[in-house]
Amino acid sequence: MTGNKRDGIVDDVLELTDLTNKIDAQVDTLSRGMKQRLSLARVLLHDPELLLLDEPTNHLDTPTIEWLEQFLRGYRGSCIFVTHDRFFLDRLATRIIDLDGGQSYGYQGNYTEYLEARAAHNAAAQVEDQKRQPFLRRELDWI
Repeated sequence: MTGNKRDGIVDDVLELTDLTNKIDAQVDTLSRGMKQRLSLARVLLHDPELLLLDEPTNHLDTPTIEWLEQFLRGYRGSCIFVTHDRFFLDRLATRIIDLDGGQSYGYQGNYTEYLEARAAHNAAAQVEDQKRQPFLRRELDWI
C-alpha cells in the first residue's frame, strides 16, 4: 500500500472514530457506539480486500452510518454484510442472498428490487404448487 493511500485511510478512520479527544481512554469505558466505531476502524486500517460486516449499523449514530455508507460506496474491495437495516440495504446492496427453507436464492439489486423479485419468485412457486396439487391428489387416491 502506498503512503498516500494509507494516509487517506488513516484520515478516514480518524474521521470515523472521533476518538482523538479520547486517545487515552480505556476501551471498556467507551460507549457501545464508540466501541463499534473502534472495531470498524481497526478493520479498515488494514485495507482488506474483503469486508465481512455483521450488523454494521448497530449502535452507530446517523452521522457515522452516513460516513460508513459513503466509505463503502468508494470501497474497492468486496463487502458482505448481514443486517436488518433495510435502509442501509436499499442504499448499498447490489446483490442479496436470501436463505429460506434450507435453500439460498440470489437476487441482483438493492433491497427494494429484492422484495419485488422475491414476490415474483414466490408467486411463480405458488402457481407451480397449484399445478402439482391435482397430480398429488390422484396419487393419494391411487394409494
